Amino acid sequence: TAQAGDTVFIKNGTYIERVTVHNSGAKGNYIIFKEYPGHTVILDGTGHAGWHGVFSIYGKDYIKLQDLEIRNNRIGWGVLVEHAQGNVNDSATHVEISGLEVHHTGGEAIQVRGNASNILIRNCLVHDADRPSGIDIYQWDGGRPKHVTVRGCMAYNYPDFAGISSEQADNLTIENNISYRNELGIDIGSGDNNIIKNNTIYDCLTGIALSSNENSEVYHNTIFNIKHEAMYSYYWSAHGEAHAGNKWHHNVIYNAGFGIYESNQKGTKGGIGPTSNHAYYHNLFYKIGAHGAYRTPFYFKGTTGIRFHHNTIFMNAN
Repeated sequence: TAQAGDTVFIKNGTYIERVTVHNSGAKGNYIIFKEYPGHTVILDGTGHAGWHGVFSIYGKDYIKLQDLEIRNNRIGWGVLVEHAQGNVNDSATHVEISGLEVHHTGGEAIQVRGNASNILIRNCLVHDADRPSGIDIYQWDGGRPKHVTVRGCMAYNYPDFAGISSEQADNLTIENNISYRNELGIDIGSGDNNIIKNNTIYDCLTGIALSSNENSEVYHNTIFNIKHEAMYSYYWSAHGEAHAGNKWHHNVIYNAGFGIYESNQKGTKGGIGPTSNHAYYHNLFYKIGAHGAYRTPFYFKGTTGIRFHHNTIFMNAN
């Protein structure tokens, strides 16, 4: 029943249910869902959510979700934002998700997918799931997200994928986040004009992966205690999008296997495609080639037009 301009205050309690927003707000008149001041609120999806979010926004605009704990969805998501089901033209726009703790979900803790745009995910804590990533921006059902910002979030304990990830999404800003104890810190695939800046990544197998991106930038990040690739840049054939014109600069990388791993293919998966005209500059690398067996600190395979300049490198003893 909430209408544009309304605030829904939720009082103390653990609510075992799922919530679907039915109305849109308006510019300057968001519908806001938040905990009552001084109260502690848990939305628990046990037995209720399934292939939905514990909190779902389908094709609704100008919604804010604030300061709740969301947990326990065996197969689905904690928070799901996407276009109206079955109608890719009915987008979800101007949604703000802030101050949430989301954990123990079967799908991603927070997923923005399909035709969704102008989405802000801010100051959220996501953690502890065996299979998916923590925060994910993803193409779906013919829709491709754009203009999504993930800022000031923390993601940890995602051993099978990334703390923060995207696939076929454009004009993303991923900034000031912390991602640790995950398979990948940040994984950005098949997108254009994406910005990954001022993040801290540590205790992961891979630091920041950028695949089939064009004109994206990775800068002012700190990446350390990485077993394999600190900077992983590669063509990924699943969507056939070019991997070209990206910039990696002013990053600090230390105690890692590969400082940079750039390839025109992703290992043994998929086909081979072009990767070209990337620039790596003003980065600091030290203790590179760590973690046991010798690693080539800077590895380039099948690439063209790579510019590698003005970097500072202090090698590992091996």
